[in-house]
Amino acid sequence: MKRFFTAYSVVLLACILSLYGCGSYDSSPNPVAITSPGISAASSPGASAGASPVATTRVIFRILPASGKSAREDTSAPLDSILAANPPTVDFTLRIINTGVATSPVTTQKLSVTAVASGAGYAAVATFSYIPVRTVIGGIQIWGGTLGGSSQFRGAMDLAAGQDNVLNLDSSGSRSLIDLKAECLERLVADSVNFSRFTGSLSAQIDTAFAKNGIVSGSSYANAYTAFVGPVVTPTPTPTPTPTPGSAQELIISEVSTSKYSNDARWVEVYNNSAGNIDLSNYSLKTKTFNSSNNYVDMTFTIPALTVAPGAYAVIRGKTFSTLMDGPRIVHILGSSGEYPYWYIDGYVELLRKSDGQTVDYVSFGNNTTKPVTAAAWSGANVAAMPTVNGKSIVRTRSLTDTNTASDWTLHSWPTPGGPNDVANPNDTDTDGDGIPDGCEVAGTTYIGLPMYDWGARPNQKDAFIHIDYMNSASLGLIPRVEALDKVVQIFATKSWTIHFDVGTLIAKYNLDGKSHQVPFAQYMAFGSQTGATDIYSYKSQYLDLAKRQIFHYCVYANQQSGTGSTGRGESPGNDFFLTLGGIDFTDTSQGYFTQTELTTYLINEQASTLMHEFGHNLGLDHGGGEARNYKPNYLSIMNYLYTSYGIPTPSDSRAGDRYYFQRWSESGYSLISSWFLNHIKLPDGSYGSKTIHNNPWSSTFVMDYSSGQALGALVETNLVEADGLKYPNSAPVDWNGNGNTTDTLANYDINPSDDSGKNTSSDTLSDYNDWQNISIFFANRTNEFLSGSKRISTRQFSFQNDDREPVPDCNRLSARQLMPR
Repeated sequence: MKRFFTAYSVVLLACILSLYGCGSYDSSPNPVAITSPGISAASSPGASAGASPVATTRVIFRILPASGKSAREDTSAPLDSILAANPPTVDFTLRIINTGVATSPVTTQKLSVTAVASGAGYAAVATFSYIPVRTVIGGIQIWGGTLGGSSQFRGAMDLAAGQDNVLNLDSSGSRSLIDLKAECLERLVADSVNFSRFTGSLSAQIDTAFAKNGIVSGSSYANAYTAFVGPVVTPTPTPTPTPTPGSAQELIISEVSTSKYSNDARWVEVYNNSAGNIDLSNYSLKTKTFNSSNNYVDMTFTIPALTVAPGAYAVIRGKTFSTLMDGPRIVHILGSSGEYPYWYIDGYVELLRKSDGQTVDYVSFGNNTTKPVTAAAWSGANVAAMPTVNGKSIVRTRSLTDTNTASDWTLHSWPTPGGPNDVANPNDTDTDGDGIPDGCEVAGTTYIGLPMYDWGARPNQKDAFIHIDYMNSASLGLIPRVEALDKVVQIFATKSWTIHFDVGTLIAKYNLDGKSHQVPFAQYMAFGSQTGATDIYSYKSQYLDLAKRQIFHYCVYANQQSGTGSTGRGESPGNDFFLTLGGIDFTDTSQGYFTQTELTTYLINEQASTLMHEFGHNLGLDHGGGEARNYKPNYLSIMNYLYTSYGIPTPSDSRAGDRYYFQRWSESGYSLISSWFLNHIKLPDGSYGSKTIHNNPWSSTFVMDYSSGQALGALVETNLVEADGLKYPNSAPVDWNGNGNTTDTLANYDINPSDDSGKNTSSDTLSDYNDWQNISIFFANRTNEFLSGSKRISTRQFSFQNDDREPVPDCNRLSARQLMPR
């Protein structure tokens, strides 16, 4: 019987680690084995006639942290003491996949074991005394839990009965060979078409496929799976009724947006159902509109030219605002007198072929009574009335079934413009509120065709995705630095956010889509139309994939802004921002003031802090946190101009006020206006400059963060007590009036005269703000909207209708060059 078990392989399928996880297991040949109660043939799920017990089979799980260190070598957590007090229990699921059995091909066995210290790490050993006697492929998956900062371990192997099987596990999402192999086996289980093609030792077959196709660590899961399964076998599609008599249905209406306001940019998604390219200019779109007399009438709109490839999606959207631009997969329609599509609770959308004027596709909803030009294009009742909200749509099933009836359509809370209708549950939840449906954050799924799970998204994890393009330039400020991106990722991780950058092929670590993100150079960039400047929206329309717009913030590393030294600008709240660091020379050591090492450190810190500042605007933060009042010394946030370029001070440091002192000196035109500058900004060589600021951006101790609102109270300008300093716990005194001591109590003393809110007085109450508790994930809430007169005011959250219509705050920070010593 032993020969039957040589074909077993291990697939990672489900095991929840405790919060403490397992440790790294060393190479000792005698690990401490924790055996579970034997699973008898009688009690084992999946036991069948002909099955019998076999010799004991052990699976030894070895955790391999990404750092290369064992868990016990990681001094960041006292794992020894934790495990001694509370040994972690590991719940295993053995999943048996019977490839030769048409019915019930999958059975499972479950048990729990405890991990213990062994050698340099921790080991968990599962002992199975029974495995069904069949020609099978078996699988075990470890999932969840944390260990030394890593989480969600998994691995894969072929399982041999009656002996020890050592299964190496690596962090999920690491794209190591172990992780890629596990992903392949997991996908195969869910792939009903390709699953039946394979038998035998799958793990060995994956190893062979990887070697043959050059799959190495860092490859995408999609590439690894394709290399393994080879050409994807697809079933022959079931023919669907042809809606237009006498011709093939070349275009299908696949999705239609809901709407709320008269000037919403209503949109229709179409799908090329033919075997060749289709030019949308050969079609027209008929629907309701308001004419110049405000009458609700039918209108046929001309569609601009756009080539749609076979099997591809495109969007046709009303051009309600001039900033809405055409792109590779989207065009905009507008009547000759400025009319745009208008449907509401009731309405219809009809595609007409220009060559014969006949209906290509049609959908009717609510109480609409307008019939299609070609009568056979619709029959029976209408689709239910549309809800009066933005951020929803009616969609066809992913198979695009078309019977010309209401049964083809479902209302979805998760629109998918520009991609397949791949949200399985039309009312799926978003537990973590990050704007991605939970069902699209699990293995084997996509969202608008995007592999969000492969790109790191998970349920119950706040994910934020940022697409970065960078201009073609040799200027160092325009080339994203991995160290800067790492800083931002690490800061957000401390607050349970997971930031996912996509910089394309420039940086392997942050390459999601596998494309180059370099874009043409422009001297100046702006939001909207501006003489002599390039509009960021024109870049976005051309270079950001349409499907990505539903979930990715868009960022450009640009050169400069016209007429300002600002190093960045961003929508607030919104989904677009840019950095403009092209005017800063990060290599000039000629004055002898900076070394090249310091300038490189400054480059990294300036990129990181500017990105975090502008992204903060996208998240709804202003220069005073919840208000526009700026330069508040006690608001310790990268959003504060006082700290954006120079970083966050340490409140307990004797130099806690040095950024305030330096700002006041800058305001004076760099004159030595009082002893506070002499005391705090003087260098050993007698010169004066910003390098004397503690934790300055030329140093490795630079600190950036959003505020956590920890100030013990406000700074009241009518009664300033210098001994209170920044009003944080253990704050050092601050010499607000610069008279050389910190013992004064000041009345009506303005400590933020550069405030950009227009409230520059000496009687302000300056408050800290908890940024982290108040940031808003832009893509999360899709229906918080309102009108103000004839124009929408956008404090609302994202929906595709209002893409690129967010207000942009005045972000004219002093440039780093202006802040350098003179």
